[in-house]
Amino acid sequence: DSTLTLRRVRLTAGRFAASGSGAGLEATRCTSILEDCEIVGNDATRGPRGGGGGGISSSGTVQGDDTRLVLIRCLVEGNLAAVGGGIAAILADIRHCTIRGNIGGRGGGIFIERGSIVDTTISGNRSDATFNEGCGGFVATAVRFENVTVSGNWSASDDGLWGGCGGGC
Repeated sequence: DSTLTLRRVRLTAGRFAASGSGAGLEATRCTSILEDCEIVGNDATRGPRGGGGGGISSSGTVQGDDTRLVLIRCLVEGNLAAVGGGIAAILADIRHCTIRGNIGGRGGGIFIERGSIVDTTISGNRSDATFNEGCGGFVATAVRFENVTVSGNWSASDDGLWGGCGGGC
């Protein structure tokens, strides 16, 4: 098992990676721990497949057991991607973070399949139909939320499938 740990690092102005995802950080099949970091102004929209996780992409096998993203006291702001403007992850634990001002398709701020979001603010994110239909703040499948503030998120979509939800799906 591989582990990447970043503390007090600023990941900024990244452009799409070879895979088209994770312009700020692309973590594949490892545990990534980011503490007191800023992930700001990254763009994964120009990649070959439109890109996921403008700020951070954390992916692995379909089950996701080999990949885990842990964010503690991080700012994820002003990132762009087709899926998960700020963050796209299979399995993530997000604590004491601010996710704001990101633009993406499904999940302007966050696209996460499993995990937890605790003591975090998700605000001012938007889903732009240019990339894909979806929710402005977040798209979450099996995620535990605790003391999370969701405000000021917006969706351009009103397709009936995702419902054009501003906050989250």
